[in-house]
Amino acid sequence: MSDFDVPVLVHIPRQRFKTLNREATKQGAEVSTLIRALVIKVIPEAPAVATVQVTREERDALIRRRNSEGATDGEIARELGQSRGAIGARRARMGIPAARAVGGQPLVKETDA
Repeated sequence: MSDFDVPVLVHIPRQRFKTLNREATKQGAEVSTLIRALVIKVIPEAPAVATVQVTREERDALIRRRNSEGATDGEIARELGQSRGAIGARRARMGIPAARAVGGQPLVKETDA
């Protein structure tokens, strides 16, 4: 993953900035370089999100099983590391009605109305 510049407005008390600027000058650097180094030191790198690699058959079986358990497309999508739309489209192509409406609300069946 590559670095990229993000402009950030930071309010630093004048005396602290002067101290920071003196330190940057001693090191032959810019204040922004010291702030960047501090952020890298203080904030741990986020772990890479690993997506589950499954075959089409495994994915379809999981969609069938989780849908029958009442899981939403979004819940299934999170398990597989895919988008909700992709899961909903695949479920629809498989001819399986949604277990719950978007937002997790139970579907009202025509016989219940």
